[in-house]
Amino acid sequence: MPVKHLLIILCKPIPLHTIVSFLMNNCTRYHGAFAHWINGATGATVPFSTQDNGADLVETAYLMQGLLCARQYFNGAGTTETTLRNNINKLWNGVEWNWFTQNEIVKLFKPTTALLGVVIK
Repeated sequence: MPVKHLLIILCKPIPLHTIVSFLMNNCTRYHGAFAHWINGATGATVPFSTQDNGADLVETAYLMQGLLCARQYFNGAGTTETTLRNNINKLWNGVEWNWFTQNEIVKLFKPTTALLGVVIK
């Protein structure tokens, strides 16, 4: 099948320190965790569904994994990399992982009306 239209999107790279700053200063967090979707202009939560407009622990975990890898990679002694590492540590340490395991239930997201979770045995 021939390709009728090919859309190429060229994006300007965004420095990691800009992304980390946006996450720290603009994004709504729920016990330190981030929403599944975030408005890229404002940092406000974009509801995942009518039942879930809060924290998404799975997406937050993926985000933190990437940030922790970046923290290890940017190990220079300069001010920019030191500040980046410190800010990543603040985001990482700001997630209240224990809050999401209250009463032996893992809350994968913070729903509006009902709790979806897995009982830990």
